[in-house]
Amino acid sequence: MSNKALDRLRTKELGSSGDTPGFQDAAGDKTAPPASLTVGSLALVRHTVATGGVMIVGGRSRVRLTPVQFALLELLARQMTEDEDNHESVRGFVPSSILICSLPWDTAHPDLSHLKQLVRRVRRRLVGSGVELQSWCGLGYRLVV
Repeated sequence: MSNKALDRLRTKELGSSGDTPGFQDAAGDKTAPPASLTVGSLALVRHTVATGGVMIVGGRSRVRLTPVQFALLELLARQMTEDEDNHESVRGFVPSSILICSLPWDTAHPDLSHLKQLVRRVRRRLVGSGVELQSWCGLGYRLVV
């Protein structure tokens, strides 16, 4: 393929400005990337695996998250949507052991103290957003929107 053909292909795939594919809505707005996961009024938008993402609540409140913080909220939100058929009192809980094994930690050997510290940091980030992390002894953690 010639360089001109490659340039046309890139322009077609990425848009004329070279933005990331898929980041243009129906109105042509390139500033609002699609939500990777939506639960009620909560939308989680992943930027990249390395930079984490943003939590948008009610279309107004935006909270920037590190990769591990984003992964925690994404996992809890997915569990909440998968447990729609369960009773509300037990819906969406993820055991600590699953969280420790599933999250992209910065350490080779994460343990319960790492999870507790992460939960403390995420709870501080969520203050005033209308979203909270709930913990229940024996059940684990869940996202409350």
